Amino acid sequence: MKMQDASRVLAVLLTVAVAGAVLAFKPRAPEVIQAERVELVNRQGTRQAVLSADSLGVVLTLLDARGLGTASFRFNPEPRLTVLGDGRREVAELGAPRPKHLVQ
Repeated sequence: MKMQDASRVLAVLLTVAVAGAVLAFKPRAPEVIQAERVELVNRQGTRQAVLSADSLGVVLTLLDARGLGTASFRFNPEPRLTVLGDGRREVAELGAPRPKHLVQ
């Protein structure tokens, strides 16, 4: 075997050994990810939705182009879908009836 061929074989073996070592020490993905809030973004990094947890349950809030909430889905024993208008006021909702104060 010529010296150049031997060098190539050695270079290939060294490359394979380094790649194997890197892959052997690749960290495993966590089995559980915990967070109080997860923001979903598009490819440009603009927030599209927020998934959050609070004392009342889990809420998925959909956001408009300005980053303001336009609709929310609450998941708890009394699930509710709420659609918000421009002034962030409820314009429609679907779910169990809620008591309202007379001033509302």
